[in-house]
Amino acid sequence: MNLNERSEIMAQNFISKGEVITLTAKAIHASGKPYRISGFNGVALISVEPKEQLAYQISGIFEFTMPDIEIGNLIYIDPDNNLTLDMEALPPSPHYPRKISGEGPYSRSMAEP
Repeated sequence: MNLNERSEIMAQNFISKGEVITLTAKAIHASGKPYRISGFNGVALISVEPKEQLAYQISGIFEFTMPDIEIGNLIYIDPDNNLTLDMEALPPSPHYPRKISGEGPYSRSMAEP
């Protein structure tokens, strides 16, 4: 099967890579600030007021300043949209690790829902 034949059976509904999503803001969002919206961590690309369209980057590399951080620390976004190293300050969620076990950054169990 050649490429032209394959293109007929490939997904025809692809829009973008999904690195930036656009949504209607429910609150004020400042450009360059991290937010956790509907379970997605990301960064506002523009400043908006409630009910305006927000461009929200959910992948990529951004630079933030945090005190007392070391290589390998896990960083979370708390309910007030502040970066934190303290997972105990977070509400219970299956998206956040609650128990650290074993060695290394990948050996952790997830909280029960």
